Amino acid sequence: MSITPYAAPVRPSTLVMAFWLLLASAALTVVSSATAALAVFSPEGEAALRTSLEATPGAQVGEIGTDTLVAVSQTTAVAIQAFLAVFSVVIVLWIAFSLRAGRRYIRVVLTILTSLQLIATLAAPSVIAVVSLVVVLTAVVLVWLPASSGYLNARTAARRGATEPVMVG
Repeated sequence: MSITPYAAPVRPSTLVMAFWLLLASAALTVVSSATAALAVFSPEGEAALRTSLEATPGAQVGEIGTDTLVAVSQTTAVAIQAFLAVFSVVIVLWIAFSLRAGRRYIRVVLTILTSLQLIATLAAPSVIAVVSLVVVLTAVVLVWLPASSGYLNARTAARRGATEPVMVG
């Protein structure tokens, strides 16, 4: 039994650019998350936490004082921000490398997630959110261009027509 490998079509520059834009988006996510996480340790962030905790009925529980509650709130905020950043970066990297590998379905996933990012940016606009949105929207446009579509269709057809090796044992 001989296995005939399929010849992979040449990846168009539109997909290469979309790949790099998605990597840039992941980097922006890291920067944005680090900035947000550090903001709770700034004097303004700490003061806002303290004011919020002091205004919350029942916030003083037993011997736990406001200083302890502020520290716990800061740590919790950083942990949540770190989790969300890692989760977001993993998804963006999965999308970027799936596109690079020629997975056609990932364009739909990218488009849906970008529309959710658009809604989130409209709800809470910031400079970094808008920049990130523009970067990702540009990537979405690039992956739907005819050159990208042709490549993704050819990769899908080649994979479906390729003989898969059979593992014995």
